Formats: sequence, C-alpha cells, structure tokens
Amino acid sequence: MPRVNTEGVRAAVKAAEPVKPKPSGYRGSDNGGPPMWEGNLPPNCPVRPVGILGARCVFLDALDQLTVAGPRELGMSHLSQYFAGDVLYLQTYWPRYSAKGDINKFSPEDVMSSLQRACAERGIWDDMDSVRGRGAWRREDGSLVYHCGDKLISRDKIDVPGVDDRYVYPARSRIAKPIPGHARIPRAQDPDSAGWQIYNRLLTWNWRRGPLDARFFFGLMVAGFLGGALRWRPSGWITGEAGTGKSYLQQLRREIMRGWSLNAADATSAGVFQHLEYDSIAVSLDEQESGSDNRKLDAMIELAREAASGDARLRGSAGHAGVSFKARSSFMFSSINMAPLKDQDMSRMVQLQLFPQRAGAEGAFWSPADAAHWGEEILRVCMDRWDRFDETLALYQSALARLEHDRRGQDTFGTLLACADLVLAERGFLDPQHPDDDPHVEEVWRGLEPAQMPEYADRTPNWLACIHHLLSSRPRDWKVGGSAPSIGGAYQEFVDDMQHGVATTREEVRRLNNMLALGGVAVRDGGKHGWELFIPNAHPQLSKIYEGTDWPGKANAPGGWSGALKAGDPAVVSTGEKYYVDGRQMRGVYVRLDRVMGLKAAFIDDGVIEEEN
Repeated sequence: MPRVNTEGVRAAVKAAEPVKPKPSGYRGSDNGGPPMWEGNLPPNCPVRPVGILGARCVFLDALDQLTVAGPRELGMSHLSQYFAGDVLYLQTYWPRYSAKGDINKFSPEDVMSSLQRACAERGIWDDMDSVRGRGAWRREDGSLVYHCGDKLISRDKIDVPGVDDRYVYPARSRIAKPIPGHARIPRAQDPDSAGWQIYNRLLTWNWRRGPLDARFFFGLMVAGFLGGALRWRPSGWITGEAGTGKSYLQQLRREIMRGWSLNAADATSAGVFQHLEYDSIAVSLDEQESGSDNRKLDAMIELAREAASGDARLRGSAGHAGVSFKARSSFMFSSINMAPLKDQDMSRMVQLQLFPQRAGAEGAFWSPADAAHWGEEILRVCMDRWDRFDETLALYQSALARLEHDRRGQDTFGTLLACADLVLAERGFLDPQHPDDDPHVEEVWRGLEPAQMPEYADRTPNWLACIHHLLSSRPRDWKVGGSAPSIGGAYQEFVDDMQHGVATTREEVRRLNNMLALGGVAVRDGGKHGWELFIPNAHPQLSKIYEGTDWPGKANAPGGWSGALKAGDPAVVSTGEKYYVDGRQMRGVYVRLDRVMGLKAAFIDDGVIEEEN
C-alpha cells in the first residue's frame, strides 16, 4: 500500500481558494469569478425592469411598487430596500469578498450596472400612458381588467401586479374585489339584484327630475367604478339644503364604493392629484361651497375637466425632467349652492338637485355589509356584461342625437345612462332585438329634452358671453350721473329716442359714438341688417373692459376678445372693411345688435327712421 503524503495534502488544502455557493440558475465562469447568468438580471429576480427615463431607472421593486431611481438612489441602502431586505439574494448574485475570501457584502456597483442595463434594454419609458394604478382599465383587446391593489382581475384570470400588454400595473393598497366568477349572482332585473336594490333606494330621495336624476346618480357611481376603462368620464354636482338627505346619500355611495372612491371635504386639487397618482378610482368632494375667493374650487373643477377626457397634466421634477400624469376619474361634488361654472364645465357635469323629503315618505335603509356586497356585485356585473358596453353607449348617443343633444351632451349623458344600463339591464333597455323592460322609460326620456335641462339652459357660447360682457360693461372714463349705465344701455337709450322721434339726425349718432369711444367701440348703420356694433381687434379701452376675464388684452397685439368674436355665428358676427373709433381707422368685427339685444332693427335713411318688419 503506497504511503500518503499527509503533510503535502494539508498544505494543498490550506492554499486552495474557498468554494463559493452556486445559486439557482448559476452558470459557472471559467476563471472561478462571481456567479454568472443569462441576461442582465439573475433568474427569478424580484426587481423587474420597466424602462429608462433620462438617467433614471424605472422598475418594479420586490413589493411591485413603481420606482424611479437615479444613480444617487441606487446605493447600498436603497438597493437593499428595493429588494425587500433580501440581502442574501444580493450577496449570492452580486457578491463582495473579504480579504479572507468570504462573502460579507454585496456589490452595489454591480447591482446598479445590471439594473441600468436591464432598464435600458426595455427602452425609453412613457410614464403618461404606461402606468395604471388601481381601478378599471381597458386592455389592448378591449377587455376589462380591475387593478385591486394586490391583484389584477379579468374575466379569465387573476394575476399579481406587474407588466401586462404594454402597461405597468404597480402594487398599491388593497381595494374591494368583484364577486368571484364561479359564484352565482341574481339576474339584472331580479328585485334582490344589487343594481335594483340600490336604484329603488335612490328613488326615495326627492330629486328635481325624479327617476332621471336617480338614474344619473346611479350611472355616476358605476362610472366611478369603471373610470379608466371609459373614454369619457362625466362628473356630477349635487345641491340641496338641510333636510334634503344629501349627506345620507353620500354615505350610501361611500359604503358601496369604499376604496374605489377618494372621499374628501377640505382638499386641494394638488392634494387630490397626488393621492390619486396613477389610480382611476372615483373622487367625491363634499361641502364644495363657493365664496369670495374661488381659486381652490376652480382648480378642483379644472382637475375634473381634465379627468373627463384624460388630458395630461405636466409637472416639473427635482431633476428638471418633465413628468406627466393623467387624471382618469369621475368626480362627484356636493354643496348647498352650486359654484359658478363655465360652459366647458357645465357640458361635462350633470346637475342633481335635491329637495326636502316629502312628508310621510319612507326613507332608504341598508347595512354597511349590504352596501359592501352591492359594490362587489356591481364590479362583477360590469365585467360579465362589459362586451356590450360600447354598443349600448352608441345606442344612447344616437337616441340623444335624435333629441338634438350636442356631441358633448351625447358623451356626458349617454355615458351615464349606458353605465346605469349595464348594471340594471341584462341585454340593455335599448337593445334593438330584445330590450329589457324599463319601468321608468317615460319619466327618463321626457326629462332628457334639452330645453328642459338646466345643463343646457344656462350655457352661453363663448363668443356670445364675450359680447354680453362688453354690452353690460360701463367704461371707466364715463362721467358719473348723466351717462348710461352700460354700453348696451347707451345704445338702447339711443334706439328709444329714435322710436319716440327724439333722435332723427346723424348728429345723435356722432354723439353716441363719441361716448362709446371711451369704451373702444362704435355703432354704424348696417343698412338692411340694422345697427351694428364695431369692436376693434385691439384697443386700450377694451383691454380695460376685458381685464380679469377669459378674453384679456395685450399691448401691441389683438385682444383675446378678437379671437372669441371671430368664432361667432356668421349671422350675428361678421368681419369687413375697417371702421373708425375715436377718429382712428381700425380693423375689427361687426355685431348685429338687434340679434344680441332682442331689439328691432332700425336705421336712419336721410334722417328718416325706418324699421324692418
């Protein structure tokens, strides 16, 4: 038996390199260096790359939170947090050795390099269109998916947050999930279905338009659930004094929607926007009373306007890189008195007015458990019937068009009615083949006549509002006392004098224009069109009148009123040759005063008053 050199073996073992652990997915290097793997990141990496944004990496961390990190945020302490404290994983794949050859840390430089390469490989990231927070969304194939915070739920599967299609769904706190697809639920018009239990309770409130307003409110709630999946997101404003049940109504909505609605009273638009971030859940804002300073409320209304169409809101960042977000939520405001709204906001917002409860009327009752179950059933029903939503919406838009609603009205009211229909009807109240029975069809459609709707009655075209502002204004340089109270009033006094035979010469016209020149305008005899008001494109006196409005002036440039007026009805507003104001010839527009003031057209021909019949 050969003799073993024990001392030599011991010396060889002592001089050998320590054996390093071989992790799962490891492909050993030839030179015995650190572990190697295919691709930029190790197998089963808990951090998933999304893209690159300037010098910053965009990725989902180990908890599926969306993270944007530059080189300064990719140090050792930050990386440990991104990997949810899994230092063993970091040491396994990006080891750092001690002088003795032991693994005692991980190499943040190597982790950062791997992560930067992986994110760059994904390409430039568009945060505006790619990230989807909690709420309902429409997939590339048109199907519906719910992001419930910790789960992505569609009709055929349940996933964890992550990347799906070309979108990123980051994890957030949990919100309610729909009733599972295998569980039985009532048919649409069964009395115990969630939709009809809620709708029948809504009918107990004393709405201005009865069942139509109850239908609108229910549609707003469903639209709040479907926010990000809708192409147009209407908003609503509830008004009502004490005793109308406004707070109780809001409580019902909150308990049904729970985490699917952001509820606040004293909030700012920036606070709401920051809280929503990438979510498409609904927003409910109570006690939104207007006051002497409406800037905070105006900003909130502007946010609701942006959310209706999903317009981008651009913001700067600390790194001087533009970051853009989109609000995709349906808003619900409530107050005693409705705030003054511009036409562009009225067309996006349904007005719901409550009156005091009728004597002896039975109120609505429910338990929080009932309301929570109804919300989960609505989520399930919307997913089950989502395939018909676009067709149902088109049917309502066509029906509203036949009633002579404009395009914005078709979008706003059509979306609300289609959302309510999706839950209240199995096939649809307007289904051309087999429509479901609508017990309130007459009340609903009678209330949809545009002439009877406050959403239309108070709307004034922008160009006409611009003219009305001018006619109702009093130039600052008019003397106190003798002068008329406004430009329109001065013209009306002139017409009254002509009709009573007091003013019969062109001298009266010159006198009127001398006074109107202090407001930057003039009148002229328009022949068969009657008297016309000439409004210059630019004039310092007009700049004073339009100061603080939506049509302000600017030195050495056409005023904002000029562009607004040129968009006016050609039968009322026209452009033509130059005209004189205060002895100076200027360019501008002509407005038929008989059309905007409701006065008969009158003109002077050789000193004789004539009237058009």
